[in-house]
Amino acid sequence: MKGMRKDKATRLHILNISKFCNNNCKFCYNSGGNSIKPISLGRELKRELAKARKSKADTVALFGGEPTIHPDLFQFMREINRAGFAVRMETNGRMFAYEGFCKKIFAHDVHSLQISIHGRNPDLHDWATGVRGSFYQTMRGLQNVRKIKPHIHISSFTVISKKNHKDLPRIVKFIVEDLGIRLVNLSFIEVAGNAKSNGAILVEFSKAEPYVNEALYYLKTAKEKGYVDQFYIEKGPACVTYGFYGNYRYEKRLASGGSYIKNEPCLSCPLNDGCVGFPIGYVEKFGFDGQRVGGFDQDDLRYYFSGIDMNRLEQSKKLIRFDAYNDAVFIPSKGMDLKSAKSAAKKIGVSSLMFEGSKTPVYDDPRYKLPDQILKYDKETSEDGLISAIIKQADDDFKLPIKNGNVCLTTGARHSLFLILMTIIVPGDEIILQDPCWEGYANGIGNLGGAVKTIKKEVTLSEIKKKISQRTKAIIVTNPYLKDFTSIPQKEMKKIAEFCLKNNLFFIVDEIINRFPPRPRSILDIIDTEKYPVAIVNSFSKNYFMSDYRTGYVISNKKLIKKIKRIVEFSDFKITQKSLKASLAALDHSQKWRDDLASAIYKRGRY
Repeated sequence: MKGMRKDKATRLHILNISKFCNNNCKFCYNSGGNSIKPISLGRELKRELAKARKSKADTVALFGGEPTIHPDLFQFMREINRAGFAVRMETNGRMFAYEGFCKKIFAHDVHSLQISIHGRNPDLHDWATGVRGSFYQTMRGLQNVRKIKPHIHISSFTVISKKNHKDLPRIVKFIVEDLGIRLVNLSFIEVAGNAKSNGAILVEFSKAEPYVNEALYYLKTAKEKGYVDQFYIEKGPACVTYGFYGNYRYEKRLASGGSYIKNEPCLSCPLNDGCVGFPIGYVEKFGFDGQRVGGFDQDDLRYYFSGIDMNRLEQSKKLIRFDAYNDAVFIPSKGMDLKSAKSAAKKIGVSSLMFEGSKTPVYDDPRYKLPDQILKYDKETSEDGLISAIIKQADDDFKLPIKNGNVCLTTGARHSLFLILMTIIVPGDEIILQDPCWEGYANGIGNLGGAVKTIKKEVTLSEIKKKISQRTKAIIVTNPYLKDFTSIPQKEMKKIAEFCLKNNLFFIVDEIINRFPPRPRSILDIIDTEKYPVAIVNSFSKNYFMSDYRTGYVISNKKLIKKIKRIVEFSDFKITQKSLKASLAALDHSQKWRDDLASAIYKRGRY
């Protein structure tokens, strides 16, 4: 393997000088030395050193195989040093157990070592290396290194397998606290070479995930306390360690070598461009097991879409169920009164409290009773039919047309908004909100690892600019405003949309009460969603007083809609037939009942 990568303040040029090794690791991709072609002394080395000089590298990393067993190792090191480069060595560390060898190594200009440590004891490490006694030999080697070259940079490299994954939190603690190593690298298995023939060593990502993330959290805490300089995770899909995306990396050869593959939902993930995907050998054995979107397992996405506090997910699973409308229904304990039920539901994030066995929400208002034309609607319904009805209504009311590919149906406005967020937010991103606003915005952003900045004044482009940072990803406004129907002027909305276009930001407009004013309002009057990074969130819950039914939709450019639809398919959390039928019925009949009620509420001046 030849190439470039950055490591701390060092710029590396990597050289393979040996295809042989004194270990026989069960997961080694270099089976029998056949997977790499080492360079030789003479012209090949000179050619590589010229490349390193041209790329402004300051250190040459020797790789293998195991570079320390190469018979011409010291000659390689002399030539590299003479050319003005320091040496870094990626090694199993066993040869350093010989003090004389160790002294010879450090007679040269050596910048750093990366040493493989696959367990905190012989049981784990020797099993991985296939050589009895290799653990103690590596530990002795580390002791010699510390004695002869006390201030040298040392990093560790640990491969995650079926044998050691549960012990991973203890392994990294051992590396940091017992061995004093300040740069820790963790790696999933590259399914090639020995790993391909030893399939039993592979562990499903879903099973490894909690232990890997616990280990990474330990390393994060250790870094904050000053015990660790940096840590990385590599050679697996970034979604498995979603919250540590800033510590994820991969070698470009893996992405271009045809040994990794991506699933359809990967194309909707905001981590996609910086992710290598799944090893093909892994997929052949486990499928895409362990794939996550937004950091959540496939089966858990419905809880996120329902507004559940994902930090209390396991508790929530015991207290709610999903009804025939895909609504999260709180199951109160026997004898629990309404006040206690509300309090218990709020703690787990169920904002629309529903009672078991009932489709009547606790905030029910008799004025909101739906007419028989909706309740008894008996025409054939389909998702395409509802999308066509939504498009027709938008075309009738607003200036700029939309097409079928610009609309995605959802199970409500919250689902719509969270789907959009899932396609754009990576941990640490910031979203700008107007304040006060619906608390669900902040919850949904926080569950994805995002942060919120708020505008407490009137929403204007000048106020937005005061909150912008390099981490800003999107701006969310409710227009008209939910509490008093006030609207941001269309001229200001156009300025914000143009600013987002120029600065690679998303502009998300929540229009869930846009049909309460005498004339419906929408950014569709001024913005072509195919040309601007604008997404519109809407639903039937408020505009049509259909809180019993879960129907929402997103209007945006075709690229974003495709991403959203992939996540809907992956999660299998979709609009139900009952909600579909009621929503189509609402658009297929006279709007007078809705207009009269909306007009009365609008004149009152508050929702």
